[in-house]
Amino acid sequence: MQTRNLLGLLPDLREHDVYLCGPQGMVRTACEALDTAGVPAHRIHHESFEL
Repeated sequence: MQTRNLLGLLPDLREHDVYLCGPQGMVRTACEALDTAGVPAHRIHHESFEL
């Protein structure tokens, strides 16, 4: 998802904690998008798994 779309859907995203759980590639891509959107690293919580 493009950063501008992400912030368009959640304009105050930078002010909230984000929790992610999923396959490693999905979590990595989501973390990169959140970082690009300006979400501080301490607000991103994640767990990866593989099937």
